[in-house]
Amino acid sequence: MRYPVIPSGKYSTTPDYLNSCRILERDDGMRYVMKNVLRNTQQYKLFRPDEKLIIAVSGGADSLALLHWARAHHEPIVAVTFDHNLRDGAVADVDYVRSLCASWGVPCVVGQMTAPLSGNIEAAARMARYRFLARVAHRIGAETVVTAHHADDQAETILLHILRGAGLRGARGMAMIAPLPTDSRLRLVRPLLDVTREEIVAYCAAQGLHPRHDPTNDDTDLTRNYIRHRALPILREVNPRVVEALNRFGRAVALDDDLLESLTDEAWTTCLDASTADYVALSRRAVAACHPALQYRLLYRALAQLSPALTITGERLSAAVSALAVGTQIEMGEGVSLYVDYEALIVGDYETYLIDGMLRISPEQTLTLNPPDDVALGGDWRLRSSWMPFDGENVRLNVAGVQTIALRTRRAGDRLQPLGMGGRSQKLKQWMIDRKIPRIVRDFIPLLTCDGQIAAILYGREWVIDHRFRVDGLPTERLLYLSVSRHTGERSIDRCP
Repeated sequence: MRYPVIPSGKYSTTPDYLNSCRILERDDGMRYVMKNVLRNTQQYKLFRPDEKLIIAVSGGADSLALLHWARAHHEPIVAVTFDHNLRDGAVADVDYVRSLCASWGVPCVVGQMTAPLSGNIEAAARMARYRFLARVAHRIGAETVVTAHHADDQAETILLHILRGAGLRGARGMAMIAPLPTDSRLRLVRPLLDVTREEIVAYCAAQGLHPRHDPTNDDTDLTRNYIRHRALPILREVNPRVVEALNRFGRAVALDDDLLESLTDEAWTTCLDASTADYVALSRRAVAACHPALQYRLLYRALAQLSPALTITGERLSAAVSALAVGTQIEMGEGVSLYVDYEALIVGDYETYLIDGMLRISPEQTLTLNPPDDVALGGDWRLRSSWMPFDGENVRLNVAGVQTIALRTRRAGDRLQPLGMGGRSQKLKQWMIDRKIPRIVRDFIPLLTCDGQIAAILYGREWVIDHRFRVDGLPTERLLYLSVSRHTGERSIDRCP
């Protein structure tokens, strides 16, 4: 989801602060880096002048340049370095950062990965690092984590996402300001995002800095390293300014993505039916009326909201959007499923959704109706009955000769005569099986009975009428008019035949 727009002035930069961020004139590379950081700080309101910042430092050229700039031009800062425990030289890198921070008078917090990583090691290591950064931020009362992602990182990210077939959300690359991936309460800021690796190296040389080198960055068996060391050099033969071109492409895509995201915000308010810890339900009719581009985004948002850690692939989203027929069930990964029923698209626990949303009564409950009547059934549901027609009636039953009208749930031996079966009876249990009604909800479905016989079943969006109580228009009939409705806030949802 898009990071919210920061209100104008909240992170404004004062004239004194801008003056303190003076551009040193001794070296072009150094001057360019500092000029860009200054401009980004001002244009994007990256942080307040007196805000406590977490600076993520590995000891490499990019993070070393960032720490050097932050030390000279912002206060207070805290450096954080993290040992992923994946290579022997990492301890020496941590010691170097700690020693450098001590000589510069910068507080430094060191973390180490202790549990073994599994799956995608690069992704797992990144998430572990972000979790540690978040813990440190909360411990010292900081709201912003600053990282040294730069223009070459951005170009690699965009190209990597394109090769994976990502949509606009992936093709836009990284944002200058975003929520921290593991904790949306914290901000992740990337002030070097439009500074190239070459310019950062020149900055370090001009300042006499001595960055550490991580040999794993040379391993071309890792996809990002392959793109960095093999793919981009080849692309530079076609366009020497390929990094700039990919960054420009990302910025253009970001504008389109922001527009679509704002349209998704509007559609979300129309399409969202319910959202709980167990499921997100979207109106099937409202989603179907949306442009396919918004359908993708609505489903993506529902999945991300229910399971933020879920990896949502384009293939699964495409399959979901193209299969919105009633009865569809699609596994979206990691135990999360999408279900399509008559009224809604449900991401998550379908059975809980059914129980929460259905008209239901307790298995031990029996309600006797005395028309005209208006009975509260719980959960905002009401059942109205009358011997006369009324606005909002859902169904009519012929109850000639009936003495007792009641509402109850199923019992052993219940039978009914569904319409269209020529008066033949069927066990209620078999009828529920044939209708594929989930076992978990069967004991809660209300049955309207007349003198103990099932006259109607109230399930889902329909009344199921028993053949014996149908209305044929004969003069001997005695008609009972009924409606069931649910009132949620200002909305009234009627049950229709």
